[in-house]
Amino acid sequence: MKRNFNFSAKFMRVIEGLTDSQQLETYRIIVRYGLEEVKPEAFSDDAVAVAWSKILAIFREGRPKKNAIPENMFESEEEQKFYEFMEDAYPLLMKFDSPLTFRQYEILKRDFGKDNVDRIIFSLGNMRGANKKYVSVYATVRMWLMRSFERNTSYAEKDSDKRS
Repeated sequence: MKRNFNFSAKFMRVIEGLTDSQQLETYRIIVRYGLEEVKPEAFSDDAVAVAWSKILAIFREGRPKKNAIPENMFESEEEQKFYEFMEDAYPLLMKFDSPLTFRQYEILKRDFGKDNVDRIIFSLGNMRGANKKYVSVYATVRMWLMRSFERNTSYAEKDSDKRS
């Protein structure tokens, strides 16, 4: 037996039109299925059976992705390709509380160069548990790039001092 399950607001929308006794029966069915995965064998009437079939479809949908990309949100085809690439190549980065947006990616490219940004995104995207350690892809990538540039600058300065 499970200890808990996610109760969707969609369940309530399905049940709203039922009588009180039908709602109670349906809620009991939901809880029993959610915790014990036991499907009902019989229903008191057809309305409960129809509600159950709709609710079962919601259960099968599963939990929506935390940062699912809404339809028609892209301003350009290039932006859409960026999000599709990120979903395919770096699914972990899309699970961050604040995933990288197309605009943020463009700012990073402008400030640090495409190759540098892509190298850091690759590293972060392959880091196990990164979405639990960091909150924002943009802030993390920017911080890593700044540290990288600071290190490289200090090495270059030391190198030039040795030549003098």
